[in-house]
Amino acid sequence: MTEETSNIVFILLLSCLCFLLWAVSIIGSYIDLRRRDLPTTEQIAWTALVTFLPGLGFAAYLFARLLTLFFSPPQTMAQPALKKRVTFLKRIDEPEVRTGTIPAVELVRPTVPDPEEIYPSAGGNTGPRRILILAVLEGPHTGQEFILNNLPFSIGREPEAAIQLEKDLRVSRLHAEIYQKDGSLRIRDLRSTHGTHVNGFSIDDKALEPGDKIEVGISGMRLEVD
Repeated sequence: MTEETSNIVFILLLSCLCFLLWAVSIIGSYIDLRRRDLPTTEQIAWTALVTFLPGLGFAAYLFARLLTLFFSPPQTMAQPALKKRVTFLKRIDEPEVRTGTIPAVELVRPTVPDPEEIYPSAGGNTGPRRILILAVLEGPHTGQEFILNNLPFSIGREPEAAIQLEKDLRVSRLHAEIYQKDGSLRIRDLRSTHGTHVNGFSIDDKALEPGDKIEVGISGMRLEVD
């Protein structure tokens, strides 16, 4: 093999390697953008930058990711005492006008369905009426309580979520859902970015009991029965 042929082969191999690295950087950044559940416009902008500025665009994306990880709040953080607030959830049978939360001191407890419709008692016996409450103990929404008088309901940041935690940026747009199945209350993760935890354990789908602690993003909530 002549020196000229060797040089051509070397250039071809180097070009293939550069193309492979470029393709891997595009695919890797695209998968990471989808996993982080970012807005569509931001995903398109980063993908275009990595595609049309090989190497430099990917380096910029990695630098931005490092900054995000460095300055993002930890999973648990101390929160100042906030005024206790209560939000009612109701089934959306027609277009709904969303209302803000109301102070707990102004709360007049409504008449709720039979407890068997909300949280069935053992053996199907009818007992005192009970109200399921999801109390936020940690995170930006500390002090809020959500009264669960209809199931199923979703937890997330988008306005369509029944329990909207828009201030917790580590909560996905649709993060988790609490529902009823075979007479028991359950929670399932909706393929969220940072996962759903119950009593400190990561879950996909799990039964719930009063007193269980649910963690989504940096928000911690406890299931209570009144």
